[in-house]
Amino acid sequence: SCIGITVFDGRPANIVPLSDDYDTLYDIIEDIENSNLKNYITTLNTGGLTSQIGSGLIGCVNSFDNLTERARPQSIILSTDNISSNTDVNLYQAANYAKSYGIKVYGILAGDSIPEETVASFKRSISATKGTDQRLSSAGDLDLAAKKIVESINEQEASIYEGASEYVYRR
Repeated sequence: SCIGITVFDGRPANIVPLSDDYDTLYDIIEDIENSNLKNYITTLNTGGLTSQIGSGLIGCVNSFDNLTERARPQSIILSTDNISSNTDVNLYQAANYAKSYGIKVYGILAGDSIPEETVASFKRSISATKGTDQRLSSAGDLDLAAKKIVESINEQEASIYEGASEYVYRR
């Protein structure tokens, strides 16, 4: 499996391209956790208080090198507060773009006091891709949400491949 990291605000910025070099990925993730994320981002254009979430998801989809090759499952884990700019492609449209390539989106909705219509819109968008969504109301929920998403991805992968799978989780 390959892993990459794309962050978005004003527009998506791919800070770690898809790779199976896990040692390097772990080093970069540790560096991001221990330093200022902005050290890795030079292309973000915030322009306001909201993100371009739909464009961010489309940027993640477009980071896959073989979009039309469906020999192996492709997944995206999207973490957001789902408060998007009015000028953006909406999340449901972006989710359907992902779905058109057979990509499942697993969503983590983070934040307190999120309006119910925003929660419902997020759930509808994620379920359109046959992915699952998790809700975070506190930082302590992150480990549980990550575990559930990894289990879902594991089930997706297990349905395709024979033999035992191996996962390494570092925290």
